[in-house]
Amino acid sequence: MLKNILKHLLIMVTVTVVIVFTMPYCKQALQELIKFYPVILRHLSYVFAGGKLGMLIKEVIAIVALPLVVSAVVSLAYYVIRRNWMPHLINITWILWIIVVSSVIVLRG
Repeated sequence: MLKNILKHLLIMVTVTVVIVFTMPYCKQALQELIKFYPVILRHLSYVFAGGKLGMLIKEVIAIVALPLVVSAVVSLAYYVIRRNWMPHLINITWILWIIVVSSVIVLRG
């Protein structure tokens, strides 16, 4: 048990060090990912009404669609290269969803 905790702690520290060293690139990637959120909202505004319910539906679809589209593109690229389905696709999609939701919360702040 303790060995497993130490292993995960080491992984967390290693990933944190990598992110600190590549912070400008991570920031740019996050900004590019979040640029699509208003684009999706704009396109959904043609379909849904401008009331509170319409805005709620647009935001939910945009927040859910963004990680699904990014995961689908990455998975398709993986499939084209390896001719096999990408492992841990659902986990990656959840991680992207957490990133998108966190970014939208920070932007709305």
